[in-house]
Amino acid sequence: MKLDDITVTVRDKSLVRQGIIVPAELNLTASVDHNNVGSWTLSLRADHPLAAILRTPGSGLIVDGPEDVLFSGPMVTPTEVTSTTDPGGTLTIEGVTDTVILADTLAYPDPSRAVNAQRYKADRRSGFAETLMHAYVNVNIGSFATAARKKAGLTTGTDLGRGAYVTKAPNFQPLGELLAELAIQEGLGLGFRVVQRGAGLVFETYRVSDKSDIIRLDARNGSLASQKVATSPPGLTVAIVGGQGVDETRQLSEYTTAASVAAQAQWGRRIERFIDQRTEDDPAELAAAGKEALDDAGFSAVSAQTVPSDDSAATFGTDWNLGDRVAVTVDGQELKVDVTGYVLKADATGFRVGVTIGDPTQFGDGMASRVSSVESRISAIERNTGVETTRPYTEWVVPNLKASASSAIPPNAWQVLRWTVKRDSSADPAGTDLIPHNFSVGGGEFTTRVPGRYLVSARVTFPSVPSGTVGYRYIALHSSTRGMFAYQSLPGNSTSFTALSVSDAIRLASNETVWVQVFQSAGGLLTLVPGDAYARITIEHLGR
Repeated sequence: MKLDDITVTVRDKSLVRQGIIVPAELNLTASVDHNNVGSWTLSLRADHPLAAILRTPGSGLIVDGPEDVLFSGPMVTPTEVTSTTDPGGTLTIEGVTDTVILADTLAYPDPSRAVNAQRYKADRRSGFAETLMHAYVNVNIGSFATAARKKAGLTTGTDLGRGAYVTKAPNFQPLGELLAELAIQEGLGLGFRVVQRGAGLVFETYRVSDKSDIIRLDARNGSLASQKVATSPPGLTVAIVGGQGVDETRQLSEYTTAASVAAQAQWGRRIERFIDQRTEDDPAELAAAGKEALDDAGFSAVSAQTVPSDDSAATFGTDWNLGDRVAVTVDGQELKVDVTGYVLKADATGFRVGVTIGDPTQFGDGMASRVSSVESRISAIERNTGVETTRPYTEWVVPNLKASASSAIPPNAWQVLRWTVKRDSSADPAGTDLIPHNFSVGGGEFTTRVPGRYLVSARVTFPSVPSGTVGYRYIALHSSTRGMFAYQSLPGNSTSFTALSVSDAIRLASNETVWVQVFQSAGGLLTLVPGDAYARITIEHLGR
């Protein structure tokens, strides 16, 4: 990127754009992190036309790059300094990125109610990682949050149902911390951020890209102007997870991964970490907690601070970006690591970008990271101490969606998908379901018997792709009174196209029916064979 590639816009508290800071007056430094809160500092003449706006609490910046928004965020500290050498004064504004709203928020055990009216120990949900990320944002600060907690102007972007099928149960856990845990996936993970688009804020998720075959960073091949590299041992090689029970009756399990075993052999150290999951008794959830810790730190860490060369054929911010996996050469050995952050500086001397690759805590933030980790573990213990009940919840899971008969979807025709629903949850202590329900004959649509807010999620996997040209395919959620209320589409012109996901939180009335449909706009017949697994669908009651 070059200085002419970025535009810095000042916004007011209402997110209204008030003006642009021209390159000649720009003195900006920003540090942006993957799946974390970034920071920025801007210096201006104290009498600059936009200085008065930036002194106002709630104001901020929007920084656009050559192809997309780089970051946006509010001001937190304005400081004005005058001196004999600078009688007019200089205003220095410090700020953070808009992702800070995720750090400001706690994930309530019962987000549908005020804090003094909580009914459950934890907000337990199951689903694909990306879908859960959107759901937790929606119910805590998004469109289905309580009026007091709803973030004005915030919407959520596209949810493609990516990531593993997982279960989470936050209990006043910081929302950003929860999302970071969900983003950790085997192989390539997920990314998330909050940025301003148009007149509002958008919570966005994305899949990290593996560009290590095309982005090879090495000062000797001209792709880097400079680099600083550090390697370190893994944070752990063995995860010991403790579940429910006390003393000798406590559930204890040990977990490793191929990467942690290799790191243990490489460094000659068995590094054990205890993972406290005292509220869980499900072996699958205990294993997931162990795997999550190992995926996070169970490998040899490589960290690098690099300055991409201006002459490099691949440009940071265009060809590769935050979160991408790239190759970096260390002592003649090529390693694949993730881009975890970048620092940009724009001032009278020019424009510079530095990139952090691998573990960003290796360069001066190690103690802060360790303190934060200890505080997080203590907080988890405090949140769970003295709470013995588990949340009664109802979740309708459809592991196998089947065609009601051998059928085919012709072009430009909807196919209503029927499914068999099985109960996959605990029962209410009083013996009554939390979602009174009816199902149509043959196990078809879901029909409510109580009004309230419901989270409906569906992922349809197509068992085959017709030969020849295939048009767009859609998956849609319908209700008997609202019609189609959510859909997702992708072009089907590739044999790799096999699945679609959609999720939405919606308020439903009594006796309102919800069902799923699929559609393709052109091409051959899409054959549905009875017995094939087509989808996983969840319908969860969020409260009244």
